Amino acid sequence: MESVRQNDCNGFDPKPLIRFVMNTGYKDEPKVDQNGTIILRRTTPIHIAYKSACSEVLDDLFQIYDKFDVNYTDDDGNVTHFHAACKYGLYDVVEKFLKLGQDPNCFAEGSNSWPPLFLALIFDKKEVVKLLLKHGSDPNLANGKGETPLHIICQRCENVDDLAMMFFKVNKELNHSPLQIDARDNLGNTPLHLALRTGNKYKLVEWLLERGADPNLANAEGLTPLHIICDGYDDVEGLAEFFFIMNKKIKRTVEIDAKDKSGRTPLQLAVLSLAPKTLDVLLKYGADLSSFPFPSESYFTKDLIPSSSPFFLLFSYINRLSSGSRALIMVDMLENRGYELERGDALKIMGLFTKYRFYYEPMNLDTSWYDDEEFANEAKEMMMKPNLSLYDLVKLRPEEAEKKLTYSDYYDFACSRELMKLPEKLRQACAAHLCETMSRGFFRRWALDSFSELTRLNRLPIECGINFVRLVYTVEEEKRTKNECHSIPRPRHGLHSAQVAVGAARHFLRVRGHDEAHLPHKQGLAQRSEKGIRQVRQSLSAVEHAGLQGAEQVVSQSRRRARSHVRPRHGHRT
Repeated sequence: MESVRQNDCNGFDPKPLIRFVMNTGYKDEPKVDQNGTIILRRTTPIHIAYKSACSEVLDDLFQIYDKFDVNYTDDDGNVTHFHAACKYGLYDVVEKFLKLGQDPNCFAEGSNSWPPLFLALIFDKKEVVKLLLKHGSDPNLANGKGETPLHIICQRCENVDDLAMMFFKVNKELNHSPLQIDARDNLGNTPLHLALRTGNKYKLVEWLLERGADPNLANAEGLTPLHIICDGYDDVEGLAEFFFIMNKKIKRTVEIDAKDKSGRTPLQLAVLSLAPKTLDVLLKYGADLSSFPFPSESYFTKDLIPSSSPFFLLFSYINRLSSGSRALIMVDMLENRGYELERGDALKIMGLFTKYRFYYEPMNLDTSWYDDEEFANEAKEMMMKPNLSLYDLVKLRPEEAEKKLTYSDYYDFACSRELMKLPEKLRQACAAHLCETMSRGFFRRWALDSFSELTRLNRLPIECGINFVRLVYTVEEEKRTKNECHSIPRPRHGLHSAQVAVGAARHFLRVRGHDEAHLPHKQGLAQRSEKGIRQVRQSLSAVEHAGLQGAEQVVSQSRRRARSHVRPRHGHRT
């Protein structure tokens, strides 16, 4: 037995040795102390096999350790022989323990001990679960984390429906005390919270609601089940819609505008998660948009593009296209429902594009990637929508490409994973180009407003502004003329132009004696100075990305505004 213990079943097959010992007829004899009391605290090979996931030898070991009226606990105090039998579904062994009076609700002495029923549920040992319940296992017993068996079931990712149905059915047959459907763990989560958080468990959610689960209970963070739905991935498979339909069926009202401890509503969480489908469902069922505050930048903390996972690195540029399109779909959706987007809201969206480098191209890639033969061959087969291939789209001038597709078209293309057919560098460059083409209109729409703020705060003469715009237009036109020999325009041409133009704007600031970090403000505006500095910097970023495409429009509108001396209203479309 000692050799089994030392090898921990790793790199050594203990089965022949155990079988040999078993065939000799050897049986373990309990050890007793000086008073003749059996010593229950001793680590046996059964404990070692339990911890090493060496389950194939447990049946044979229980032939040797066959005193089922004795339940040994390991030296750590966290595992007993009975726990081992329940975890690995040894029905006959569990039954022998129970017939000899073993408490089905026993905890081991250690702080990390769990009830046997929990182990059977976690490892999907349905027959052992039934056996334990029939012998008095408490279906509402909580572990040290406050979790009940229902919490354990609702956290599972596989075979959830069968296990839950069996659990509900057996408890009903045995006429046990009513299940505590809304029991809370130490974090305040109910089983419904957990069912909604991990996977699309529609049947389980339905059963919980039909059995009285409260759809509005909040956890310790103030998150209701609806908050949980809206804080997850976009509603690809209709979980939000299903939740409202089910509650209507059982005649329960969902508190759609409930706030968590941070003051966030489900609507705000849907926006933060860039979840337009979930957002659409919330608006459909009456979420209050009139008092909706666009989430502040500090809340945009979720890692939309995880950087550590190899899987996400593989899809990172496609994920950028997906996330960028979802953000813009969401903005359109809010505005179509009557929300007036302000410049500050737009700058938050622009900040996401900058933070996650949605339009970033690999620096070491030849700018003529669109002339690559492999790209051309593959792109001609990739359809952005009927009658428009990726190749045809990239060939178009930016202002033409902008009109061809909706944000939803870009999102659908990103979800299709068609770009995965391209080599990595071509994939990166193409995804960045699509992001820029897609966002071009949104950024241009806000460029004039941002530029107007820049000139207003720094008292720049309108002629400086016009010259600034002309500079952008001139540089951009030079690039277009230079590239006329190519059938495909250079990607990101506007961005470089804007960088030149922004440099000119900063030069104007220096000419007027104002460092960018020390913008002028009068005594009455002292409290606004810090905000003004931040707005100017954001304005520069907005102008830089937009490239002030459509510069002729900007020039003419700047002149009209100079004559009228009327400051543009936030949300005005250019």
